[in-house]
Order: sequence, then C-alpha cells, then structure tokens
Amino acid sequence: MSRRKAISNRTRVRERAAQAALPVLATSDPLYTSVATLVEQSKEPLRRAILARFLRAAGTAVGRATPATLTQAASADSDVSAVLTTLEALMPEEGKASDDDVITQAQLRGLEARQRMLDAEGGTLSVEQMARRLHLTRQAVDLRRRNRRLIGLPVGRHGYRYPAWQLGPTGIWSWVPAVVEALSPHDPWQQVFFLLSPHPDLGGETPLNALRSGRTEQTLGLARTYARYGLG
Repeated sequence: MSRRKAISNRTRVRERAAQAALPVLATSDPLYTSVATLVEQSKEPLRRAILARFLRAAGTAVGRATPATLTQAASADSDVSAVLTTLEALMPEEGKASDDDVITQAQLRGLEARQRMLDAEGGTLSVEQMARRLHLTRQAVDLRRRNRRLIGLPVGRHGYRYPAWQLGPTGIWSWVPAVVEALSPHDPWQQVFFLLSPHPDLGGETPLNALRSGRTEQTLGLARTYARYGLG
C-alpha cells in the first residue's frame, strides 16, 4: 500500500469516528437550524476560515464558563449579549494576562456595555421601524437625528439604531430634543450612557426615569454639567 493511500485511509477512519461521535440532531432542535446555517455559510472559503476560528473560540468558552456565567448568558436579551457574556470565560485570570489579553478584555467589555445600551428599556428600532412609528419617511427620521432632535446610535455598516424609549404615546417625547441639545458635546453612545446610568442627585434613579416622571429641568441641569465636565 502506498504512503498516500495509507494516509487517505487513516483520514477516512478519523472522519467516520468523528461523525459517529456527533449527535444526530432532530430538525425541531434549535441547534439544528444554527448548524445548518453554519454549514451553508461555510461554502465560501473566507467565511469558512472565520467560522472555524469562531467555533473553536466558542467551544472553548462554553467549556470553561461557570454555571453562573452560562445562566447569565442564557437569560441575555439578545444572541449578541449571550455570546459576549460567554466569551469572558476565555479571558485569563488577573496577573496572568498579556498586554494583548488586557486590550482584548477591554474591547470585549466595551462591546458588552454597548450591547446592554442597545437592549435596555425596550431595545432599539431601525430607521424603517422608527419611520413607521412616527409616520415619517426614512429621510425625515435621518434629518431629525442630524438636527439633534432624536438620538441615533451608529452601528457601523448597519446604519443607526434608535432607542425605543424616545417614543411616547403620541410620538417623540417633548424632552428628547432638549436633552440631545444639552448633551451635544458628547457622541450618541455617551448621551445614552448618561441617560441610563443611576445618578446620586436623582436618588439613584436614572436620568431617563427622572425625565419620564416630569423632572425635566433638574435632569437638563445635570445633562449640561455632564456635557461640560463629563460629570453628572
């Protein structure tokens, strides 16, 4: 038997063993749809290479994650939040992390913070969804964002996501333009961070809840201080 043929036979044996070890998924299993999607995506070489690295990291993270981390991930508001929470299990313990690990961990925490803001208080809307809710065109929604009458969070090539909490029973809350103007020295992500963070001058309430309860002037004053000094 030639060396090439022997290697080919050993490869087939390993493949059969791997297939035998894999569980047979019922089509009703949510994992079946996910795996089918991955198989379809893997037909392109570049996507296949990225998927291989992603799945390797995901498998390691799930294996290392504590039951508490897995429970937190399973109850996350979105798939992205679940993934980010689980990936923290890959981070080395403090004192054992390299410079690259520290940078990666900071990036991961930044992504987690942004995802929490996207998920908070009813989540966010696409420009199309916001336009339908306001009975406006997409262009009109975009104009309001650019004129500081509406907060739109930039999310890369996906455009902007609009926090749903800006909408009241009859449209945009009247305080939204004033708050956006007061916070205008900061970018939209920092504006939302301020509005969703508990504030000691509001008795531990968030500025958003204070605005909802009618404490507009007090909250605007805190927003102007935050805009000027970066402090509430």
